[in-house]
Amino acid sequence: MKAGAPHEHPRSLPTGWRLVRLGNVCEKQTGIRDPRIEPNTAFQYVDITSVSNTRKCITEARTILGKSAPSRARQVIRVNDVIVATTRPNLNAVALVPAELDNQICSTGFCVLRAGPEILPDYLFAFVRHESFIEALTDLVRGALYPAVNDGQVMDQPIPLPPLAEQRRIAGVLREQMAAAEKARAAAQARLAVAKGLPAAFLRQAFLGPNSQSWPKSPFGRVAMLQRGHDLTARERKEGPYPVVTSSGIVGTHNDYRMKGPGVVIGRSGSVGRVHFIDQDYWPHNTALYVKDFFGNDPQYVYFLLGWINVKTVSSGTGVPTLDRKEVHKIIVAHPPLEEQHRLAGVLHKQMAGVEKVRAAAEEELGTINALPAALLRRVFNGEI
Repeated sequence: MKAGAPHEHPRSLPTGWRLVRLGNVCEKQTGIRDPRIEPNTAFQYVDITSVSNTRKCITEARTILGKSAPSRARQVIRVNDVIVATTRPNLNAVALVPAELDNQICSTGFCVLRAGPEILPDYLFAFVRHESFIEALTDLVRGALYPAVNDGQVMDQPIPLPPLAEQRRIAGVLREQMAAAEKARAAAQARLAVAKGLPAAFLRQAFLGPNSQSWPKSPFGRVAMLQRGHDLTARERKEGPYPVVTSSGIVGTHNDYRMKGPGVVIGRSGSVGRVHFIDQDYWPHNTALYVKDFFGNDPQYVYFLLGWINVKTVSSGTGVPTLDRKEVHKIIVAHPPLEEQHRLAGVLHKQMAGVEKVRAAAEEELGTINALPAALLRRVFNGEI
């Protein structure tokens, strides 16, 4: 395909379908509104940033006086218009204009597609959400310093067009199945939110439960000693058997180590307060603090303890927050006997392993659900629905 050419649909179309250009079935001129002519009328100006999700219609817009609207923001949008973002930062984001934005104005960062008599708005909206349309526009701007397409390029894209009765049937099926997918997505997101909240709940139960009330308290510096990690640039790193642990976790390996495992690392800058347990010899990076000495305490207990205490309250720095080990050492924490530490660490380890399984399953389920709309649209435009 040569640069700038629209994506074609080489497969054979179902009987009664035909391949047309968007410009053949959408109105050529959607109208303009000049704020200078109607200076005292309040309009909702739909900025390009209002469209942030291809699954949703526009949900919010800034209300401003027409006289204050940018001079180029003159496109009138009507209910059931399909708008396609044609410039950054949301190139190819699409939306179906809802009733509350009828007869408002939007910027020239959108191409406004208004269905003509041969095409239904719902069918048109389904098409611009389809991967072939998105890929076609993406190909047009690949490698461009300022990624943008013009209205003519959008209007030149081909669309497989069934008869109106078939469009109406397809739109009905899509509405029903998209609604079911959205309901399933909401349920999966709720399950994932519960799973993500469980670790904090388990830690709270462990460190604030009845058993913890009798534990002695002491500064964290008497439980474990933190030390700043060691510099290691990407150029200096040589692949080997030892994980390199930064504030955000393991970022690679090295052929040398600075600490023997098991170890505990906590984010010093960047992901401040994020805690990692390492069960082997490792290289703690200078973006993190690591436990240099456990003073005979259970390493896993110290790991869970650091995950429980709110170290961000002692982070410093007006620009990029950093964690001061000396301030962490001052935090008063529970310090139960070693036998209780072992017991608690075992319980929490088992609970967290269960949480991880639940979280992974919920994320996999959500990924499958998120793929359903694209798969459904693919079937539509392959003539399978």
